[in-house]
Amino acid sequence: LVARRPLDDADDVGAVLISRLHHETSRPAWRRRGSGGELIAGLIPVATGPMSDDMATAPTQRQSRIESLARTLAETAIEHNEPG
Repeated sequence: LVARRPLDDADDVGAVLISRLHHETSRPAWRRRGSGGELIAGLIPVATGPMSDDMATAPTQRQSRIESLARTLAETAIEHNEPG
């Protein structure tokens, strides 16, 4: 929360941090921002952080595959008028 945005221009750093904390904890856990805030297919946190290109290849490929499958499932459900 501290590193999210600069605090240089804040008149009351404590108030800013309390506001950020309140905002972060008032949202449901599944909507809270993770390290990158991104979710694969809206469900799985994206692998982030320092890693070599070789290490990043597998998660990137899996992300692509999961999103493709999720899209296919959603399109099939829509075509067959299946309930959500």
